[in-house]
Formats: sequence, structure tokens, C-alpha cells
Amino acid sequence: MKTLKKIFAYKLREEAQPCSLQNLKIEDFTYLEKFPVLVLGVEIMQYFDRQKKKMVLKDIEFGFTKNRKWLKIAHQTAGLCCYQHYIIGTLLKPKEEIKREMQEINDFWFDSQEHQPAKLVSIKVYQQYLRKWLNVDCNRSYHELEEAYYPIDCTEENLKQLCSDKLPKALDDWLVKPKDKYCYTKNWELLILGGNSD
Repeated sequence: MKTLKKIFAYKLREEAQPCSLQNLKIEDFTYLEKFPVLVLGVEIMQYFDRQKKKMVLKDIEFGFTKNRKWLKIAHQTAGLCCYQHYIIGTLLKPKEEIKREMQEINDFWFDSQEHQPAKLVSIKVYQQYLRKWLNVDCNRSYHELEEAYYPIDCTEENLKQLCSDKLPKALDDWLVKPKDKYCYTKNWELLILGGNSD
């Protein structure tokens, strides 16, 4: 039975049509309307193209399987600084008790104008809240803290604590990588995306 499951899982990945991640354009990304939301995804790197004289997105060498809904998310953060993030991500279903705490985080940091690099005192306050009320941590992801962008360490334990989704044991099972080609996978990110004050 286990062997059949493995064969089926492999076949599913082989047949999956990946979300297209070549020639990514900023205009293809959409801003969400309701906050806060719990997102699992990969942030797409940005750089300034001197020839085009504008910010563009870097292509990545892998895709995402179609057995999960993936969104191209644009998100504005850091209050009046208006930082822009572009994420290929999926919306997770937070547990009922977690929804309340997500709203508390959103309300507390709204209009804080916190931006990267966040102040040490802000990081400590945020981490203490995560530990006390959500029973999770940001020990490795704290440096990404901004208004409207609330990082949580992306671990199996934290995912189980926060959401009711059935997730693969290895998140990279959701990725479709080209055969016979080295592929660098940027770390998965687990985020609470909130409203930005500007």
C-alpha cells in the first residue's frame, strides 16, 4: 500500500503543470483585499534593470504543482515607506484561536511605520507575543519584520500549530524542478500579511 502511495505521489508530481515563473512581471501580481491572512510561499527577488530603467523580478528555475492553489501576491508594507513584496504563495487556513491572535498582531502594528531593519525593541515585543499567544517563534525570520509583514519561522511544528491544512512532510514536494539541472530553492516563508497604513 505504501508503495502504491509513493508511485501515485510521484505520478502526480510528474503530471503537474507548474505555475509559470519565467519572464515574471510585476504587473502580473495582485494585491489582496482582506487582512490578516496566513501565507506560505516564496518571495521573488527584485532588482533594478538599468536598460529598462525600472524594478524587475528575477526568474526562478522551479514551478509549483497544480494540486494546490498558488497566487501571485503583491503586498505593500512598512507604512509610509511603501515597500513592495512579491510572493508566489498559498493561503493557509488558520485555526480559530489563531485567527484572533492574527487580528491582534495586525491591529497592534498597524500604523507603527516599522520597516526593515526593524528596531531591536520591536523585534523583542513581536517575538514575545508569538511565543506567549501563538506558541511559535521568529528566531530565524525576525529580520523581515515590518508593518503588515509578520514573519514566523517556517517549521513543521509551527505549521501544525497555526493551520488546519494537510501539508506534505517535505514542502519541496510542492515544487516542480527541471530535470538534470541544478536548482536553488529560496527558503520557504511563513507569514502573516496584514494591512498597511498607507
